[in-house]
Amino acid sequence: RCFDRWGQLEELDLSQNRLNGNAMTRLLAEFPAMPNLRWLSLAENPFATEEFGAHIRPFARLAEVLPGLEELDLTATGFGSNAEALKAICSAMPTSLAKLHLSAAKLQASQVGQLLGAL
Repeated sequence: RCFDRWGQLEELDLSQNRLNGNAMTRLLAEFPAMPNLRWLSLAENPFATEEFGAHIRPFARLAEVLPGLEELDLTATGFGSNAEALKAICSAMPTSLAKLHLSAAKLQASQVGQLLGAL
């Protein structure tokens, strides 16, 4: 492993890494348990694609491996332009989540309602 102390991290910024739908699906499927992680940024990665939306399970896994996640940044990931990706997010919100960043997500009014219903 490249980093033996994943479980000790409190913040992880993966923003602006050009992670597409397939790359994000793989990353989330292999995400190590990080019980102390409070803040995660996946911002500005173009992963809200049909490929990502077809694999809801990897995103749902976040709630399992990040039980203390309080803040999630999904800024500029394009969820508003992909209904399946939005469903994947809505079905997997961690119960510990206190802050959700969705700036520049291209959401429409009905999608905001869908997200609010999932929280």
